[in-house]
Order: sequence, then C-alpha cells, then structure tokens
Amino acid sequence: MTTKTTLTTFFLTLAVLILAACTPQQPQMTGHNHPMAPLTDMPYMVIETEAMVQEAYQFSVANPEIASEIPCYCGCVGMGHKSTYDCYVSGEDANGTLTFDNHAIYCRI
Repeated sequence: MTTKTTLTTFFLTLAVLILAACTPQQPQMTGHNHPMAPLTDMPYMVIETEAMVQEAYQFSVANPEIASEIPCYCGCVGMGHKSTYDCYVSGEDANGTLTFDNHAIYCRI
C-alpha cells in the first residue's frame, strides 16, 4: 500500500468512527406506555404491599377491558373469578366506586 492509500483508509475509518459516535443513541425502553390508576386511589392493603402487586392492581383498575380478557390460572375460579380483573376488583357500586378484592395480595401465582 502506498502512503496515500494508507492515509485515505485511516481518515475514512476515523470519519466513520466519529460519525458513529455522534449518532443519537436509542433511548432505553423502561417502564410502560399503558395507563395506570394512581396508587393514591388504591386501598391501604394495596399501598402497603410490594411494588409488583401494586402495579397489577393499578393496571387492572385503569384497564378493566384488558384485565377482563385475561384468564386467571391460579385456581381462583372456585371463588367465582372469571378473569384476572376479578382477582383485583370484586365489584362496583352505582356511583362507580370500586370494591377491591384482596385475593391478589396473597396469591403468589
């Protein structure tokens, strides 16, 4: 290789490395993009439990149409549960006030 070819190769490689270093990095995907009910709207039993269970309650309350379509596999059908939504919410009165089910607090499946 000639000196000219070596220098050209060196500077082209350097330019590629500089451009690669300057390109914007992809943001890391953290969290989620679905609605969540505020933790402050949850009953005390939910607020006092672990974060994963809290998030499950928050998701179910904010997304009942989705949670109602997800079957539960822990055997709570004998309790009258038809979906995972029933593991978190046991009812709703005429004013829209939810009654929370404590099943998901204790069920570890």
